[in-house]
Amino acid sequence: MTTFAETEKIELKQKFTESIPKEIVAFLNTDGGTVYIGVDDNGVVCGVKDLDETLKKVADVIENQILPDSRPFVELGTKFVELKHVVEIKVKKGDGLYYIKKYGRSAQGCYLRVGTTCRSMTEEQIRIVHNKFLDASARITEIASRTKNPTFQYLKLMLVEKGYTINETTFAENFHLLTKEGEYNKMAELLADKNEVSIKVVRFKGKQKADGIAIRNEYGDKCLLVAMKQAFDYCADVINETHTSFRNGMRVDTPLFDRTAFREAWFNACLHNNWVDGTPPAIYIYTDRLEIISTGGLPANLTKEDFFRGVSKPVNEELAKLFIRLDLMEQTGYGVPRVTQSYGQEAFEFLDFFIRVTVPFAFEIEFEDVNQQGNEPINSKNGETAQKNGEKVTENVTETGKVTENVTEKVIEKVIEKAALSNEKLSDNQMAILRMIIHNPFVSKAGLAESVGISLNSVSRNIEALRGKYLHRVGPAKGGYWEILQGSEPINPNDGETVEKTVVETVEKTVEKTGKTVEKTGKTVGKTVGKTGKTVEKTAEKLVGIIKVNSKVTIKELTSLLNITRRGVEEQIKSLKDKGIIRRVGPAKGGHWELLQQS
Repeated sequence: MTTFAETEKIELKQKFTESIPKEIVAFLNTDGGTVYIGVDDNGVVCGVKDLDETLKKVADVIENQILPDSRPFVELGTKFVELKHVVEIKVKKGDGLYYIKKYGRSAQGCYLRVGTTCRSMTEEQIRIVHNKFLDASARITEIASRTKNPTFQYLKLMLVEKGYTINETTFAENFHLLTKEGEYNKMAELLADKNEVSIKVVRFKGKQKADGIAIRNEYGDKCLLVAMKQAFDYCADVINETHTSFRNGMRVDTPLFDRTAFREAWFNACLHNNWVDGTPPAIYIYTDRLEIISTGGLPANLTKEDFFRGVSKPVNEELAKLFIRLDLMEQTGYGVPRVTQSYGQEAFEFLDFFIRVTVPFAFEIEFEDVNQQGNEPINSKNGETAQKNGEKVTENVTETGKVTENVTEKVIEKVIEKAALSNEKLSDNQMAILRMIIHNPFVSKAGLAESVGISLNSVSRNIEALRGKYLHRVGPAKGGYWEILQGSEPINPNDGETVEKTVVETVEKTVEKTGKTVEKTGKTVGKTVGKTGKTVEKTAEKLVGIIKVNSKVTIKELTSLLNITRRGVEEQIKSLKDKGIIRRVGPAKGGHWELLQQS
């Protein structure tokens, strides 16, 4: 017969109560223990009436209400005792200072197990325990990794590109990826090709979270350096719209935000984040601003005055050295002063254990509902947003005649001038629609939606806003065409020039014929977005660099590392083989690549 009694390691609860988070945190911060729900203080089994509901509540506490991530140390289960269900929560001692998320590292959030009771920690206790786990010599380089048998192809490739030579025998030791005991550490986990780090970039429909989520992108399960750069590319190249206006006859281009200042703020957040907590930094995008949130707060040995002067005291010293080697940051303390130069010291907000950096927008952005399936937010895993790889674009040229960007821009400038005279501003989506129509007056609404990357409803709404003043429909919905208006007369997009037919090819075809990758990844048609639009030569160099690092790399791995399609990889390999640079030794499975030339 099972008997229950409260001890230093056992807590009894008759039913689920709001004190459950405290009990779990207390065991995490002490020596572990077990919480039983369905047993009263006297050890009498009363059972849990609604088992499923109770399990859901406990699971929510474990997953969402405690920081750092407590899931590796908490096991949730049930026991059947005296014909009644009892919930069992087994808690191991954690590897950090744990606290209730909504209260932070405060007396309300931090608890210890003292005898058979749960006690709030004093500020001094919190400081001592916190410093114990966050001491400079025992941070991410001394905490063991949870990732077993990590690989580092992404990291090695980046180092090779910067001119470093990889010694496989001493690689982990040279880059401080091992604990003193010789095990892979937390830093190795962050830099591994595969891990559980997930950086979120969330776009909201309005100026506050309550307005709802529009898009949730996740850049994770991969090397931190790759994930953070992908998050940066999305914000800097897709979100960072540019508004064009005319003042005193001069064209003025106004970006949504300062790209360089944002880069410094974001990369600094990723570097100085308290990775021991296990909580990655995040980016929240509203219609009037974006916010960067990182954990850890201001280092204890750094004043705000020193912080704003650019005094650099990295929280993660070895990671900082790697950032410097890869040109992701400077050693001069340039980052914070660069942000304050653009947005002032008020851009930084120091919370108890978080730092928030607010980047205000130069103008409000219009929310476009790109999800045609309903009202649920798009969850774009690994940074792949609503766009599809290999979408067709219209920026291709024939040998005898061209539909060049300057022709399109000539027409667009006339439209902008017209809008400026009326004190109006056209959105990026409206400009993209006009560009598409200039290239192809017969394009359908469905074609516009696919090319611009917005819903049919958004296309219709933008067309109605343009119709009559900037746009005119000639003929029926099926079989008709569009005209761009200047005054009451249509603009002639040819403008006296001979315009040959537009060649519409896929991204892969563009690479093959013109030697460049033209991508359409978001709202602006004809704009190369991000850093994946590399030249063929650059992609070939990268491929050779990967083979130098790993001669057994697979086609599938190459598609991920190069961020191109399987067909694109195969074409690159064929080209390199034909030039006598590489060859394949052995079968597709089990063989390896051999470099015949070193350049």
